[in-house]
Amino acid sequence: MGITLDTLLSRLANLLPPMLAEDDVLQGTPRNDIAAALRDGVPLEQVNAALAVVERLFCTLALLHVGNLAQGIWRFNSYAAWLVARSILESMATNGQTVVDPGYWSEHPTDVELEEQRVLLKRLEQGRVEHHPFNAAKPIRFVYVAWAVIRIEDRFLLFAREDRVRSDARGHFGFPGGRFKLSDAPYPARPADAERHFAYGVGNWPMKHLNRTLYRELREELDLSERDHYSLGSAVDLDPYCKIEGARNHHTLTEYRLRLYPLALTNLGVVKLFERLEQKPHLFAWFTAEELSIERNVSGQRAFVTALVDHFGPGLKGLLAMPKSVAENYLQSTPHIGFDIPLTPSQPITSGRSGKGLQKFNVGLSFLEHRWLWILAWHNKSLPITGTDRVVFLPLGWVALDDLSVVISLQEKLVAKGLSLIEIDGSRYARLSVNPRMVYFDTDFFRYRLQGNSLKGQLELFSIDLDSELGSLRHELVSIDLGATLIAELRHLDGIELLPDNAQGTDNLRRMFDEAVGEVSKNMGIRQLISYVDKARQHRRLLVSKG
Repeated sequence: MGITLDTLLSRLANLLPPMLAEDDVLQGTPRNDIAAALRDGVPLEQVNAALAVVERLFCTLALLHVGNLAQGIWRFNSYAAWLVARSILESMATNGQTVVDPGYWSEHPTDVELEEQRVLLKRLEQGRVEHHPFNAAKPIRFVYVAWAVIRIEDRFLLFAREDRVRSDARGHFGFPGGRFKLSDAPYPARPADAERHFAYGVGNWPMKHLNRTLYRELREELDLSERDHYSLGSAVDLDPYCKIEGARNHHTLTEYRLRLYPLALTNLGVVKLFERLEQKPHLFAWFTAEELSIERNVSGQRAFVTALVDHFGPGLKGLLAMPKSVAENYLQSTPHIGFDIPLTPSQPITSGRSGKGLQKFNVGLSFLEHRWLWILAWHNKSLPITGTDRVVFLPLGWVALDDLSVVISLQEKLVAKGLSLIEIDGSRYARLSVNPRMVYFDTDFFRYRLQGNSLKGQLELFSIDLDSELGSLRHELVSIDLGATLIAELRHLDGIELLPDNAQGTDNLRRMFDEAVGEVSKNMGIRQLISYVDKARQHRRLLVSKG
């Protein structure tokens, strides 16, 4: 005849090897002696089963001395370990006993309870991983994730993670999207025992329904509809990613099975995305591929995309191979035909090929129209604008504002002169619709300085300030290292020293300057640095003024 489990555990609690903290007593008791003491009226199978379970529990918590245990002796590692064992057994021996409030592990813990649970689970899982005897701890949580790749120009849009308020979060932003829920799969499409297979990571059947997961998440996060705003490109599955991670109190060894979907936005989808960016700017962050590789952008925002980096490797070439989300269609995109923005309203806008004769357009802009032209051109090249709260700056050169009347007037004046440069969408959005590489600014806006000597030096380029109620424009200093030939030529043009007799010829020099300086200067908006009036050296001059 057996006894109740309560009685058996209560007996065992009083058979543990005695320990005394005051007298430094550390005694051991043979396991067989403990079993014999429990045998009184208890079947052998019940005693062995109970002891085996309790011994495994004590070993899992590292309470028992491993060396003594190998000899069949129970001895605790310390008095504190003995107290833990006593507490556990006394609690287990009392039916209905709990060591926390009965509602502690509910689905809706208090903030204090949630943090305690997170810390406890994280500690347990870290120990399980770090001290696994074969270094092969298995994940106990399986998460299927759909991520949307929204790539506009050379940047990727990320969305705030659920744990963004935590200072210890690995990263505050991730790709838009989220975790698969059972409800994402239509009931008829679920396999038998779907709940168990999902919970224990058996098979990959949820992957078949991750497109539905993404539809749901993008409606929630970006207010985008799969019907009107975007289409999904060919999906890419990442290698399974295993890490002790999880939002809130779900922090455990988790295996993430992730699928990337490149998004192609419709025109309506672009506008809808812009509206969302305006409404909730704190929920979004932009990262280049290089910034994603180090999981931090130039603004200091952190991304948790380690699974992506692990899969694609440094540089994220596989991610860069994915198509852009928006076709870069501009009203003006003829190769090599650039547009020069004048420094004052009375000056003409010029257009044409570099090194050729430029066509002049006397538009007759007002002061405010001229400032708007600069704002749109400056933002077109993704250059920083400070000191304004009237304008919301969006990707692809778009701006959002409540009153478009001045921009509409600017558009009309330009069109009247044959310049279709301003694009307006709806009642709030406008941009300078020109390929950014073909937008230049009056060279009088820029300044240069030379540093170094005739053997090696630097060309420093920067701009003056252009201020208005719409914002302040200024290009910070850019320093370009130059070799002996080019720095000597610039020092000659600067009037510092004469050129040597064996100086390079004009044609070759122009090519060398373009290779060394052209990409940087054009990104700043400088069409040309040097004017080649003729081949006589004394007639060549630097177009940018000395600062």
